Amino acid sequence: MEYLRRKLLAVGLSLAMALSASIGACGDLYVATNGNDAWSGLLPAPNAGGTDGPFATLEAARNAIRSLKSGSGLPVGPIRVNLRGGRYMRQSPFTLTSSANPADSGTPTSPIVYQAYPGETPVIIGGMSVTGFQAVTDPNVLARLTSSAQTNVLVANLAAQGITNITPLARHGQGFSWWWSGQNELFFQDQPMQLARWPNSNWLTIAASPSPGTNYFGYTGTDPSNWASLSDVWVDGYWYYDWADEFDNVASIDTTNHIVYITSPASQWGYAVNQRFYFLNVLDELDSPGEYYIDRVHGLLYFWPPSSIAGGNPFITTVGAGAGSWNGGGLVNLQSVSNIVFAGITFEGAVGPLFLVRGGQSNLISNCTLNGSSWDGIDLWDTVATGVAYCTIANMGKIGIYMHDDSNDRLTLTPATNSAMCNTIYNMSRLCWTYNPGISVEGVGNYVAHNLIYKGRHNAILTYGNNHVVEYNEIYNVCTETADAGAIYMWEDWTMRGSIFRYNYFHDITLNIVEEGPTFPHVVGIYLDDLFSGMTIYGNIFCSVDYGVLIGGGRDNIVQNNIFVGCPSGAVYADQRGLEWDAYLIANTNSSLWTKLYAMPYQTPPWSIEYPPLVSIATNNPGASLGNVIQSNICYSNAAWFFSFDYSQTNMAFVNNFTSGDPQFVDYSQRNFSLSSNSPVWGLGFQPIPANRFGPVPPGPRNLRLLGSL
Repeated sequence: MEYLRRKLLAVGLSLAMALSASIGACGDLYVATNGNDAWSGLLPAPNAGGTDGPFATLEAARNAIRSLKSGSGLPVGPIRVNLRGGRYMRQSPFTLTSSANPADSGTPTSPIVYQAYPGETPVIIGGMSVTGFQAVTDPNVLARLTSSAQTNVLVANLAAQGITNITPLARHGQGFSWWWSGQNELFFQDQPMQLARWPNSNWLTIAASPSPGTNYFGYTGTDPSNWASLSDVWVDGYWYYDWADEFDNVASIDTTNHIVYITSPASQWGYAVNQRFYFLNVLDELDSPGEYYIDRVHGLLYFWPPSSIAGGNPFITTVGAGAGSWNGGGLVNLQSVSNIVFAGITFEGAVGPLFLVRGGQSNLISNCTLNGSSWDGIDLWDTVATGVAYCTIANMGKIGIYMHDDSNDRLTLTPATNSAMCNTIYNMSRLCWTYNPGISVEGVGNYVAHNLIYKGRHNAILTYGNNHVVEYNEIYNVCTETADAGAIYMWEDWTMRGSIFRYNYFHDITLNIVEEGPTFPHVVGIYLDDLFSGMTIYGNIFCSVDYGVLIGGGRDNIVQNNIFVGCPSGAVYADQRGLEWDAYLIANTNSSLWTKLYAMPYQTPPWSIEYPPLVSIATNNPGASLGNVIQSNICYSNAAWFFSFDYSQTNMAFVNNFTSGDPQFVDYSQRNFSLSSNSPVWGLGFQPIPANRFGPVPPGPRNLRLLGSL
């Protein structure tokens, strides 16, 4: 594991050095909003005679590099494509591909760098500008608007401007958002606007719950009785569980009996009284600044701008419409190319992901801003040694950074060595509310470090697979709308072992909803759900987190050298659910727990060498929570140190934990959890936690050395 960790760090360092090496490179091309693709692209600005200057498009720069490769070949040293400041509106993805002749890859000694021109901010936008806004004059529409909306809502004819690829709204939510292809959105002042909704804030609650399998539920309130049309009206809600959302089409509403009928199929979980929802895409409810409605039949956009429409740069996202994440739907697509760097550029507004990297290796996205997509920020699919570093990623409909690796890598435990380092990620899970975190990691041997993740409805990090390292991240204000949820979450698998969660800072993660549904009414820092096993949780700080760590019946988990302070429900929760309410997973050999086990060669090398306890798991009392160790942790000012839900923890080792008294923090009131030299915990084997290195560290040679010394 230590060898793997150092290899991951080496990958991050080599990518960073490739970027820094671009300064003073011998090859420079330029792209500008006042450029011309007929020019050479060798000048940063048009010449005095208007006969030469920068290119107008990225494609022209890409094609010039192809010509260079076909001719003299790439010179030693980076080739830089410098983007001048300005807004670049795109109607199609920018694609680099191995299928071109020659391919668009760089080399280890000649990386190809697409970067911002020094001191300027280029913004690449996956949509089409909207102009021609007018006051609403259609009497039928005016009759549907409130008096204040009648004087503030504007209308623009999208179809007349050539914006015709507006896709229908579609069902999405927990469990099936992968088949959703995203949605068009309106951006104004570089922020996604709000589909007209009722209510404008907070929630409606289910007033009556039918039998499971039916497609209706009761509601309170009177607004639907005033709506002139139910065409294309939708509802979004947590229908049964507080960890499962769903966006569904309204078939009809019985306004007399206050019943909403959903277009089949019904919610996969059913409907529970007092669960939360609201209506969306209702023209009659366009009554607040920032709300909009698209009449897809007539190609009209209705919008109440939050400030003067002039200078707001409104646009509709179009790139990636109908494509989704897996088949070329990104604003930028890297298809099996290598040694490519994007640096210092803003990417904004798309239906699909802003970046889709498939295959290839040794690519880097650094110092970029990624703002607003109905899908993900950056998708890394089956790539190797690719990094995302020092980026700001905000307002994603789904995931901030998604690392997906070929499942065959798990059979051989071959590390992908992708990395996400020093990024700031917030306001993810904006449209698909659950299981769409800041960072989602799959496969084997990836590295997630020094990221700041906050403001998320559900998880901050999801990990699947083996041997990942997750360290030095700061996570707060997540799981803001959900219960039975974890800031870092893993679920139902014996085989996804070997990951390390080390030196992370979790704070201010507590349940802030009135939980009414049939859900575990807590949120957790690190949540090992439904027999998840084989994790190491070391040196983390949990401050004002509902529960610090939850071990849900799993085995071979180590919780060591952590600090738990001010946890209102308790520091550590554990149970023996595999012998109780999850016993059906053990009894049913066709359950996902067993099928996941049998899909891996767990009794032969390298698995049998890497994870010896897994070899005999099928015959060694598989439902029992065995081999867990709780050692040398500090518990202070919590509701409880350890909470066991009704079941004895006969197989759990408790060693040298500090559970009462004052550990002598340097300044507890200011959340300085360093320990004084005479703290009583040193005698229990507690080791210092480097709390000054949580979250992003500034770029530069000094901190590259710091990363390398962790």
